[in-house]
Amino acid sequence: MEEGKKKKGRQKPREAYTPEQLGGRPPKDREYLASELIKWVKADEKNINLCGFCSDYDLSSSTFFEWVDIDPMFSEAYHKAKDHLGSKRERLLNEGKLHPMTFTKNILTYDSFNKRSKRQENVFEASLAKENLTPDLQAVQEQNKAILDQIREYQNQNKKV
Repeated sequence: MEEGKKKKGRQKPREAYTPEQLGGRPPKDREYLASELIKWVKADEKNINLCGFCSDYDLSSSTFFEWVDIDPMFSEAYHKAKDHLGSKRERLLNEGKLHPMTFTKNILTYDSFNKRSKRQENVFEASLAKENLTPDLQAVQEQNKAILDQIREYQNQNKKV
């Protein structure tokens, strides 16, 4: 093995690491950035998406979402920020300051009420589809019997020839 290269072995699952071991900024910076996130959203009308926050604070989106996944306080700040952004984006849309397509494209990202409603609608539609796609067992059995009868009849005709 070449010097300086580590042997790649099986890595521990993500859950096996403490938040501090996962890299990125230390936890106290997460606390600071969690409070900054809410301030940032409220500070400027132009702050309408989380990519802007990550860019302004030199934070990668992958690190941002790692923190959302492992830190309940940061996760709470994230969800509050999304609610603020959803409200702001809707207001900007109503004032003609946000393009309707921009709003529509991201509505489920920033509007948790709409997202929840859409999820419930999808579950309901899936249950309807399941009901409609579940064939009547007796009808299927009758169709199968008719097909088998046709096959037997065909086989009997071929035997006579």
